[in-house]
Amino acid sequence: MAKLLKQVYIDKKTFIRIFKDNWSEYKRICKYRKVEDENVKRLIKCGDPKNGFIQLRCLSCGETKIIPFSCKSRLCPSCSRIHLQERIIKIKSIMIKGVGHRHVVLTTPKELWNYFRRDRYLLKVMGDAGAELIRDILKFYRKKEGIEPGIILVIQTSGRSLNFNPHLHLLITEGGLGKDNKWYSLSYIDQYLLGRKWKYFLLTRLRKYLPKNERTKRLIDKIFKEKRSFITYAKKEKKRKVDIVGYLIKYVVSPPISYQRIIEYKNGEITFRYQTREGAKNKIRKMNVSGFIYLLVQHIPEANQKMIHYYGLYTRARAKRMKTAVEKIIRSFNQQGWEEEQEKLLTEILSFPTTYRDRMKTSYNKDPCICPVCGDEMIIEKIVGPYGCIIFDLWKTDYFQEKTYQERKDAELLQKKEKEQEESPRFHQLLLPQLQK
Repeated sequence: MAKLLKQVYIDKKTFIRIFKDNWSEYKRICKYRKVEDENVKRLIKCGDPKNGFIQLRCLSCGETKIIPFSCKSRLCPSCSRIHLQERIIKIKSIMIKGVGHRHVVLTTPKELWNYFRRDRYLLKVMGDAGAELIRDILKFYRKKEGIEPGIILVIQTSGRSLNFNPHLHLLITEGGLGKDNKWYSLSYIDQYLLGRKWKYFLLTRLRKYLPKNERTKRLIDKIFKEKRSFITYAKKEKKRKVDIVGYLIKYVVSPPISYQRIIEYKNGEITFRYQTREGAKNKIRKMNVSGFIYLLVQHIPEANQKMIHYYGLYTRARAKRMKTAVEKIIRSFNQQGWEEEQEKLLTEILSFPTTYRDRMKTSYNKDPCICPVCGDEMIIEKIVGPYGCIIFDLWKTDYFQEKTYQERKDAELLQKKEKEQEESPRFHQLLLPQLQK
């Protein structure tokens, strides 16, 4: 039975139908945020030409094809792929080459999870506390003030069973740049020390933003006394089968569940699988569809809320300048490592599919611009936006006219200059008297 379940999962149409059939009822019985409603509505319209499309036409046989726009919803696993790849390339391009990076995980106690769900700003507070912790760890081990590491911080809210479990994933440089422009390496972090310090930094910061009442005060004091440290992970990163940057960004850009984990949608109930920990056997969970929708939409961040943050050497304002300075230092004693990472990044950027056509060729080995009837290449005939707004129409351009658009523009510019000369005082003073003679 277990082997059979591993091979069965729903498709995209069924995933969309889950929300299409039940979203109105969910809004009637459950509280929801505006951003949740917007993302679900975009998901429901995914693949619908009414939401905008590109129309291709074959000039040989007249065959047409319509390619709908992507929905850009945070709940759509397929439309989030391109955004995921773009983020991965962007982050890799700013990472300092030749420097080791360590994957750090910082968790939070379950007693605080509801506070983070009700007030999403606390996620940013948690992220700032994590960055402050890493700076303090570097200061503790190197016994020196002002050492600046590079930190890429990813906020994740979903647990393996889709529960709301806010925690941090950090990709940090194994060392930092001192004020004396020297690189100070950090090759070891004690797990217990990290957990103790993380408890102090997180709870100290949260005190300022949590509700000022007796119940919250007692809860913070209780966590301080009863929990010796928080669960953390900071082992030296090993070579993964899956790229570490893609592994971290996937949980932010993509929805918290893929089609492959949803086994069945039937009679108003959803059956899906999950793992309690990495490498463990799959567990099967069955629940009503409203509860399943709640588990998914609760992880949608607020509008304009950033789930990826950059600190230290990777701060956007100084990332390019500091990257050049640090790589110059690293290259002086690790030339081979720098060159290998640089060459690897260049290969990834050049092989990254930038257009819809390239992505379809890479993913499905199929060219969407080839006519299915005669095999000739199709051209873009129309681009239509939402509600039928015409963005581009091939037959209404100057493509088939004698004069091109650029030629007409040059002629209009010449006429304008001649008219300005005729109206200028210099023309009347110097040229006009000579023409009258």
